[in-house]
Amino acid sequence: MERQYSASSKGLLFLKEWGGIGTLVIALLYTFPKDVWKEITGREERARVAEENAILAVRRTLADMAALRAEKASRISQSTDPRYQNEIVGAYDIRIYNLIYTQKDEFKERWHKLRSSELYMLGSSLALIGEVGEAQFYYDKAIEAAISEKRPDNITTIYREKGNSLFMDTPYQDKENARVAYVKALTSLSGDKRSSSPYLYVTHLSELVGFEILYGDWQCGMSKRAYVNSLYEALGKNNPALSSYYQMFSGINSRFRPGKGCTWKIPAHFALSSLVTPPN
Repeated sequence: MERQYSASSKGLLFLKEWGGIGTLVIALLYTFPKDVWKEITGREERARVAEENAILAVRRTLADMAALRAEKASRISQSTDPRYQNEIVGAYDIRIYNLIYTQKDEFKERWHKLRSSELYMLGSSLALIGEVGEAQFYYDKAIEAAISEKRPDNITTIYREKGNSLFMDTPYQDKENARVAYVKALTSLSGDKRSSSPYLYVTHLSELVGFEILYGDWQCGMSKRAYVNSLYEALGKNNPALSSYYQMFSGINSRFRPGKGCTWKIPAHFALSSLVTPPN
């Protein structure tokens, strides 16, 4: 005879069946071989330690890279002989290149675990050895990280470096994006209340104007040149923080090239606009 179940009986039967399965699962968990548990947890621990060691190796490479760059700058400053300086640049760039490419895959795989300053160091070093195209990925990720870290000083520096790398006369030259990067750096500095901010603003602006004269829109650069000179005068062109930049800016010279004029406006710095009016 076929059994008839009431709704309540069916519910009890459901609980009974699934309760039995639940009991079985718990029993299996308690009787699961300890060696298997150890193997599973051991794998997880080994994976965690391996990842930590990989990150440490990446950071050691970046530290070695920074040390090489500092050593390179020191050696270059010890001589005014262009041939010697070129030899030093070549020798150190090869060492930096080798450092980068021993960890190239690790950098790509673990960039999201690096700080903005570390990503910036990587992008800057790539640009320094001529890998300007590849450097852009790390510059962009460094900017994202600096925004997340709320580090406006890093944001400014990275935008300036990105603009500098893209304005250079290389196969990766991208003048429009170079201008955008420089203007973003200047915008970041325009409201910066730090005492160093006006000086950084003037040096960054003089770089942008200088690049326009040399590689970009000559007419644009020349139209801003007098304003930059006025800013140097207002802040003191002989100031140790400005003198070398002023000398470089004053020495910039290039023949006339027809152009359309500036496609960008100078973001006025809050501490300088009352001294010299921007020519926008």
